[in-house]
Amino acid sequence: MRLRLFLLAVLVAGLSRSVAAEADGPVSVVITYRARPETRVAFRAWLETKGAAQFARWQAEGVFARAQILFGSLAANAPIDAVAILDFARYTDSAQWKQVERQFPGGLPPEALQLAAPASAHYADRICHGASASREPAKAAYLVAFYEVLADMPKYREYARGYVEPQLRGWIEAGVLSGYTMLANQAPLHHPWDALLVLEYTDLAGLARRDDVKKAVRARLAATDPAWVEWSKDKSDVRKELSLFVADAILLPAAP
Repeated sequence: MRLRLFLLAVLVAGLSRSVAAEADGPVSVVITYRARPETRVAFRAWLETKGAAQFARWQAEGVFARAQILFGSLAANAPIDAVAILDFARYTDSAQWKQVERQFPGGLPPEALQLAAPASAHYADRICHGASASREPAKAAYLVAFYEVLADMPKYREYARGYVEPQLRGWIEAGVLSGYTMLANQAPLHHPWDALLVLEYTDLAGLARRDDVKKAVRARLAATDPAWVEWSKDKSDVRKELSLFVADAILLPAAP
């Protein structure tokens, strides 16, 4: 009996450590920014220079593992002006970013806060991600989409991986897309968005071919991928697009 209790205790302890390790897995922090119309140009200029340099230093210091900053290409078409996606290897690693936030809300010092302010900030889980062997972010054209999820989140994750991601991989194979990332908001009420999709097109020419390639890839999947076909038959409401806008990358300088 004692041996059984001992083995059970070991098993429970192991499972607890496993669950804790899974809970402390990779996570992202998504920060959106809004500038006044009259300060939008200056805010972009700050992000491209002092801002990019500061985020690069934080990355080099290990505050976060990676940072991606995107700025809306067309002012009137975007609900926000910029978005920063900060990736952390572990949830607990984000504690360092919380320290940064005490002095720099959204990573912005006082001079930048005269130009723009954080509009929202949320923890997010990665649903799917992919990239081509070669990427040129400086040439890329980005599409950023925010969604409201109408289905329960487990079903949405299955939908994203079973229906959306095979298409995105096809777009990469066709040479128009060089990367994609889909994230799910961790906030209990998921306000102001539930899911985020970032598409990295090779360039504007790739973005221009978007609709033609989408049709071709769907036709190929319909003929070759039975699992994808089953998902395509599901006509239930899964998500609603809240906003979609074109963006440019704010590149971080190389670490010294």
